[in-house]
Amino acid sequence: MRTEAHAPVPRAIVLYAALGLADFGFTLAALNAGGRELNPFLAWALGVGLFEYLKLALTLLVCTAMLFLWPRSAFARRATIAANVLMATLLAYHVSLWARAMHLFE
Repeated sequence: MRTEAHAPVPRAIVLYAALGLADFGFTLAALNAGGRELNPFLAWALGVGLFEYLKLALTLLVCTAMLFLWPRSAFARRATIAANVLMATLLAYHVSLWARAMHLFE
């Protein structure tokens, strides 16, 4: 018999973490190629040298909140799905920028 303490992590939360890490990597690549951060808070963090720490800490904080709220709230489960859709859209944008920079569509 499985208890809540041993329940597997919901796939939607694992997906959010993976998308967050992919976003982090593509953001760093874009910044290294001369791009800029569009999120004002993270742009500030970039300016003061805290970008990497805060970006990863925010992803970890959101995943922790999701883990806590997932079994307790249908709204949290729907919000997690919505967050994944937004993160996937952002990642698609990053990939399209990368593909254009690499001249893959010419």
